Amino acid sequence: MPTPSIVERGPLEVLPKETFENFIYWTRRMSRGDIASIITNPVVMTFRMAQLIYAEWLTVCRYVPTRLEQIEWELQPLTSA
Repeated sequence: MPTPSIVERGPLEVLPKETFENFIYWTRRMSRGDIASIITNPVVMTFRMAQLIYAEWLTVCRYVPTRLEQIEWELQPLTSA
């Protein structure tokens, strides 16, 4: 399978179904107080989505250094020879 080009852009991806379902799940479980406060503070609606985005970023931030360490470990025998 060829490596994708940095210049070429593919079609925009739709959020995975799991993310959408998580958003619906947590939004439906908002407290009555949160729902009532949407009229005066619309930011409350985005709170659950922001939590999901933060959780995804935390996962990525933990994955990237781990994967870079793995790559470094795999390349180490090549550089020490």
